[in-house]
Amino acid sequence: MTKAVQEVSGLQPKDLRSLWHKWGDPGDVAFEAKSNLRTLVKPSPLLVGDVYGRMLGLTRIKGTQSGRIKGDVVRKLMVQARGEEVRFLVRSLVGNLRVSPSRAG
Repeated sequence: MTKAVQEVSGLQPKDLRSLWHKWGDPGDVAFEAKSNLRTLVKPSPLLVGDVYGRMLGLTRIKGTQSGRIKGDVVRKLMVQARGEEVRFLVRSLVGNLRVSPSRAG
């Protein structure tokens, strides 16, 4: 999860670590990290059915490249998320799918 937040936000590991020490919650860290991100093209909005389908699909991914594939799905969801959606998306991934937040530091 930390790697996905870092790649989406463009923050350095030390900056992400300081956010972790400040907030302590993976959802709050992701929200803060992504709040300064600006994109050239506005991504399509997240739809409940689409998010549910992709999260359910994460549980079915197996094999040698599963980590990379799951990371790609998580990154795409995070890029599409707007505002508070990032906070709840990350909390759902960490809590329900048991994805490790990998506390930086």
